[in-house]
Amino acid sequence: MWANEIPDMSDTPWSKPMTIAAVIPFYNGRKFILDALKSVLTQTLAPQDIIVVDDGSTDDGPAIVGQLAVGSPIRLLRKQHGGRSSARNYGVAHAETDLIALLDQNDIWYPEHLESLLRNRRSWSFCWMEWVLKAWKRPVASIRPLGNATT
Repeated sequence: MWANEIPDMSDTPWSKPMTIAAVIPFYNGRKFILDALKSVLTQTLAPQDIIVVDDGSTDDGPAIVGQLAVGSPIRLLRKQHGGRSSARNYGVAHAETDLIALLDQNDIWYPEHLESLLRNRRSWSFCWMEWVLKAWKRPVASIRPLGNATT
């Protein structure tokens, strides 16, 4: 699908306010996770769900997340150690929102990160987005990058 073939999106999640989940894979990241979570909690456009996936940590990081989760939209999910991609996929599978924003445990977002990403959503280029469009009923596997994007 190319620029001149963009589908009518009036019946898709793009035509309504969208819900967002932040997914953070987590493994022995006690020294980073507090800053990462604070950067998500202070967004100018707050996510409705914050999913932290403990990938079998052996440090006290999950306890830090658990304390911060009280009274916030943070969910701590636990799984056996399988690596960052496995933890990320596990979190995405448990998200119930339209969009998913990924953040690593040792990264932070600027306060306007999510707001700036969504500001001009009707003009987004389609770039392999099947992982973010959980509510879109039509297949999107054939969507190809536009412009200078590469696969």
